[in-house]
Amino acid sequence: MTNQSNSLPFTLPLSKERISVLAKKNKVIIIRNPYPILIIKDPIDEDVYSQLEKEYPSLEKIFELDNTRSKIRNNSRYQINASSGIHNPGISPLWRQFIKYHSSPEFYQEVIELLGNDIRRLHPHIEVECGKKLEDLSVGIRWNNENKKDMVLDCQVGVNSPVTKQTSVKGPHIDNKVELYGGLFYMRDKNDKSRGGMLDVYRHPTGFYKPRKHPEWGKNCILDSSLIKLNSVPYSRNLFVMFINSWKSIHGVSPRQVTNHCRRLVNIIGETYNLRKKMW
Repeated sequence: MTNQSNSLPFTLPLSKERISVLAKKNKVIIIRNPYPILIIKDPIDEDVYSQLEKEYPSLEKIFELDNTRSKIRNNSRYQINASSGIHNPGISPLWRQFIKYHSSPEFYQEVIELLGNDIRRLHPHIEVECGKKLEDLSVGIRWNNENKKDMVLDCQVGVNSPVTKQTSVKGPHIDNKVELYGGLFYMRDKNDKSRGGMLDVYRHPTGFYKPRKHPEWGKNCILDSSLIKLNSVPYSRNLFVMFINSWKSIHGVSPRQVTNHCRRLVNIIGETYNLRKKMW
């Protein structure tokens, strides 16, 4: 049964072709050096995207549901996890469908269709250890009592808070060892004229580095001035970028200028908790 809202120019729920950031496969660009990076400009139709813009949760709502810090800090990350966002009445029905789809088995299959061969090349142990093809892995929602699944997904609607002092929210680093893929759906405010906030892509000159644990994030940060920045993906409106996580996947966020605007991004990830061998 569909839900009709008088405020919407369309009927909910939307089809996969209208809600998925990976549906427009003819627009996909994949760069494979130094690691696989997928980029799609304008993945969401303008009418749907404009409605998502209008209904994007406020900084205050995201901070309330994040519930990890006592106050909003300079240029810091706050987000709503799929497990708490899918059924939250404080989030619009359109956003709830967006979150639900991008943490679903159907979306995982889209990822595998586009990047499955890259995953097999970088992480051949997954299929060996699980005893099945990537397409056949069981899929659940992260932090939703489904952590025994082969793959757990999350779709986190979030922001980097306004900048009172020019900083980078996260310098060059590699994501958690349990992460298979990381995706960022950028939704830059059209009135945000500040510079920075780009996704910077790096490689290590020797092809190897010694990881150093970052105490706050619980991840491994790369604190090495010899890193080579190869290119940058702009923080822009209606743009999706996804990469396969491995020891090569060094990335960071360029410093943002002082601004009252949030950096709006949806973090779309897939993780494996039960493999003996991690992603890197």
